[in-house]
Amino acid sequence: MSDSNVAARLKFFMDSKEISITQFADMCGIPRPTLSQLLSGRNKKLSDVIVKLIHDRFPELSVLWLMFGEGEMLVPAPINPTLVSEAEKFLDALGEETVNQNLSASNTPQITPKTLEKQSVKGVSMNVNSANEIAPTSLPPRRVRSITIFYDDNSYEVFVPEKK
Repeated sequence: MSDSNVAARLKFFMDSKEISITQFADMCGIPRPTLSQLLSGRNKKLSDVIVKLIHDRFPELSVLWLMFGEGEMLVPAPINPTLVSEAEKFLDALGEETVNQNLSASNTPQITPKTLEKQSVKGVSMNVNSANEIAPTSLPPRRVRSITIFYDDNSYEVFVPEKK
């Protein structure tokens, strides 16, 4: 595999993030001339130090893709267990009462059993039962699969709750 392909993949990644060469070099802590020479093909070798600097700053960039063109360009960023724990605590503290209060305080029209015999909401069939309650008939209750936090430096973290 020629080094020019590594340079082309690196350029493609920077273009996808809309980051200039100088911004990328500064963000990664790579000397600007070193990155420029690498991208122009003047330097034929991509050192492990440069790869580590890039990976430390952009953990979502697949090193296998960058070096060999194998797999997907982006992989999920590593999960910080502390932040996952904090997110779970937040969701637990939010609780069902808060969600119900927010829903009832919203400006959405109220649906009553008298005005509704059968309604479809986002593809879920809803039925009115004999106790005058509206219940979904086709899907189980929804659960949080992941929480993604986007930072102003164009990085992000994905949090996945533990299975109980």
